[in-house]
Amino acid sequence: MDGLSVMMWPILVLLVALLFESDACPSHSHRDHEPAKAWNLQQLHDSQHPLRTFDPNPYMQLALIAAHQAPGAPFGAIIVNISTPEAPTVLATGSNNATYNPTWHAEIVAIDEASLVLERRNIKLADVGHQLALITTAESCPMCMSAILWGAFRAVYYGSSIAYLQEHGWSQIDVPSATLAALAHFPNQTYTTQVIGGVMEEACNQLYVNGP
Repeated sequence: MDGLSVMMWPILVLLVALLFESDACPSHSHRDHEPAKAWNLQQLHDSQHPLRTFDPNPYMQLALIAAHQAPGAPFGAIIVNISTPEAPTVLATGSNNATYNPTWHAEIVAIDEASLVLERRNIKLADVGHQLALITTAESCPMCMSAILWGAFRAVYYGSSIAYLQEHGWSQIDVPSATLAALAHFPNQTYTTQVIGGVMEEACNQLYVNGP
């Protein structure tokens, strides 16, 4: 047996062991379940959820204005204090500005603005996230949805879905917001961030129907 063959034996043994292990013990990183789905407003209103009395439509109208004013692609987001769902107040507004910085999606811009507002009051955003909702013209990408989850937002409302954006030529990472919310695990958080889709969907779709 030549020197190269001797060197290859440990590698072959390791490969066989890994193959055997993968067959005998399926990986836990792949979850065999249906993707989580966002609620619609009717489902929310028919439930006993604390947000059933909150009307996101006036704030989606503001998000649409922010989208039309965006220096980048037409995406807009609004962060609302919903501690009193019948009388919410706008905390921050975001417009997409990702032409030169790919992280400056509308949601991230709004979260940055809200964080600065709260910082001036010596308040951490995640500490009051249970009082906040984010309204966005399009379903959040995994980057933005992860930021929303880390911010412990009570809810996120979107207009156009990732699927709709893909159908009309917009580059997307195909991971639904509701799926990410379902996968999040924060032991000290007593609620799951609620994802509600289809808010003023037709008006939002008009932003994206003709593609980028």
